[in-house]
Amino acid sequence: MNRHTHTLPKLFELHNHCKLVISIAPQLDDLAMLAQIGNPFLELIVNDISCGQAKLLIKQAPIVDVELVSHEANRASMLKQNGDDSDNIITRTLGQGFRLYAKLGSDPRNQISALKQGITLSIVVNETLELSNNSDAKFQWIALEHDFRQQKDIDVLTKAHAIIARGFAAEQTSNALALQITELEQVRREINTLLKQQQGCAYQNLYEEMDKLDHLLHNKRQWLFRVYQQSLERNNLQHSANQHPVDIEALQHKLDCYALLSPKSVVDMVENLSEEFN
Repeated sequence: MNRHTHTLPKLFELHNHCKLVISIAPQLDDLAMLAQIGNPFLELIVNDISCGQAKLLIKQAPIVDVELVSHEANRASMLKQNGDDSDNIITRTLGQGFRLYAKLGSDPRNQISALKQGITLSIVVNETLELSNNSDAKFQWIALEHDFRQQKDIDVLTKAHAIIARGFAAEQTSNALALQITELEQVRREINTLLKQQQGCAYQNLYEEMDKLDHLLHNKRQWLFRVYQQSLERNNLQHSANQHPVDIEALQHKLDCYALLSPKSVVDMVENLSEEFN
């Protein structure tokens, strides 16, 4: 199942009219941003609304900054701003919400550039909450009840979570263990590369998650490598590393043969030595 990470929800209080400005850090690498394009930048839910006041519960992607700016507006000015296109205005009431996505089919370079400059949502609070997207056609919102998009994580994080969640089968061969260790080390190398790129940037939540995953992968690698070494040294986990498997019945059969073929004096001497040893 694909997983996506947002920040912890933040509660915003609105009075009458305002603007919601959504932006990313200018120093953000475009390649890192490209991995985020398919996921929602913002999730908004109306927590409370009454008499021109509202409370919004907002979850945002780790790389996104959200700022609330006071602004005088009304529905008429919103319609004028959107060319009398009421379809570009979304209405939400208590308990409802939406997610903000990059519009499919648009050039990602233009979308990234627009986010670095900051995109604006105009909000009018009456009996309901009305929102208008002022950032032309590069972005779109989808009501929560109509959102059937499959969200995805950054590929390397998806791989890391899959490796950590993978169970262990005792019957695995040394070759299978070596393959798992190699796969794990490749993912760790990718995460370490991302960590170096993200160091010192604004999206601290993403950095902390990658650092935690790297630590968990390191612990699993140590454990897998220990099991791998044991699999090379021990044919059976019931025996110690320097104990070779023996066939007790075959040894007993050999002893019986020696006892039958040896002189009685030799057999008696061996029995006496065995008693002294015990």
